Parts: sequence; C-alpha cells; structure tokens
Amino acid sequence: FLDMATKLQARSDSIQTFATHVSHELKSPLTAIQGAAELLRDSGGTMDEAERRRFSNNIVTDAGRLNLLVRRLLELARAENLAPSGESTTVNAA
Repeated sequence: FLDMATKLQARSDSIQTFATHVSHELKSPLTAIQGAAELLRDSGGTMDEAERRRFSNNIVTDAGRLNLLVRRLLELARAENLAPSGESTTVNAA
C-alpha cells in the first residue's frame, strides 16, 4: 500500500509541475498578444505603418506559438491515452 501511495504522490507532483510549466508557457504569448493588441487599439492611429505592422506581426507570431503549444498538449493527451497503464509517455514540449 505504501508503494502505491508513494507512486500516487509522485504522479501528483509531476502533474503539478507540468501544470505550472504549461501555465507559464501559455501566459507568455498571451501577455505579448494582449500588450500588442492594446497598443494598437490605444495608439494605432498615431503609429506609422511600420509600427502597426510590427505589432500586428507580433500578435500573429505569438498566436502561432499558442497554437503550437495547444497542438503539443493534445498530442501528449492522446499519447497518454494510448500508453499502457502504468507507463508514462514523454513528448518534447520545446
């Protein structure tokens, strides 16, 4: 019983660590998107075309990062569902 409890605690710790890392990885591009969008909304009329394009490109780039992260999370979820019980699956999140 103690072995099972230890394994459950280790699994719980791994999930907590994973959730913390994923939250950070998702928050960074979201913060950048929000900042660029707010600048365009609030000051876009006074920016020259090159500045507007730069902020728009930043939004597109960070949205692409988010899309990639979500796809990798879905791949991980699928891999975990396919792994035999008791085995863990490693997916490169970089």
